[in-house]
Amino acid sequence: MATFKPDTALKDAPVQFVLCKISCGDLPSFDSLHLANVQEVFRKNNYPHYTQAETNDIELQHGAGLQVRQHRRITHHFISNSYLDGIAVSGGDLFVYTRNYENFETFIEKIINAHSLFAKTAEIDTVVRIGIRYIDLIRPSENLSLEDYLESFILSPKFTQSNGGLKPRTSFSQHSYKTDLNSLIVLRSSAGRDLKIVPDDLFQMIEPMLSKAEENYLLNPINSVTALIDTDHFIKFRSLENANDLNLRGLIDRMHECTSSIFFECVTDKALKEWNS
Repeated sequence: MATFKPDTALKDAPVQFVLCKISCGDLPSFDSLHLANVQEVFRKNNYPHYTQAETNDIELQHGAGLQVRQHRRITHHFISNSYLDGIAVSGGDLFVYTRNYENFETFIEKIINAHSLFAKTAEIDTVVRIGIRYIDLIRPSENLSLEDYLESFILSPKFTQSNGGLKPRTSFSQHSYKTDLNSLIVLRSSAGRDLKIVPDDLFQMIEPMLSKAEENYLLNPINSVTALIDTDHFIKFRSLENANDLNLRGLIDRMHECTSSIFFECVTDKALKEWNS
């Protein structure tokens, strides 16, 4: 566990992708009643590029035999001129994401601004779930290994060791933590060759942005030995809460503090000093 903890954001943090999801409740009429107005509002606020993606959500139901039902789901994407930041809306779910994470202070401003615009335009001020997810890429510098960056409970087996001629190729682990916010943090780690920076379940979220930018590096396997730290922190309320009563900014800020604390437990002092130099 790292004992060196910088007072400010790391100068060269390994974060590659960050996403915040705010579920505002059921909004089945969004496409017909609010889409045009929301698109115009986001266009005027530096998200001028619009596209949409269609997916089929599969639901398994057990009753009189196994039944498979498919639900057509449309996600509307509003992308910045730089193709680095995006907002997505699917029904009552609002997503704010970036592949150009500078620091949390900058990112939370994007979250609060996007939610304020969405809530006002779509006339919805409730929140039922909040999640924030970080994808960090650990790529060792020359003459260093993953063991120099990650604690042993995250990195097992060790990639610099072989046992009886067997050389580790990949490792995967998952840990979960309950916080005093009554929220849950799920930390997934993977290490080895041919990893993709963006996990498969996030592919549909970022693919429209990358297509617009004509880039796909986040989707390609990495040839060298690397590690990914995928930290998913979410809180679900028992009933619909008023966004103003929640102090959304303060709550998301505390969620970020908890997530950072978990990240510091996973990495070494050597890693933090390198990323902060």
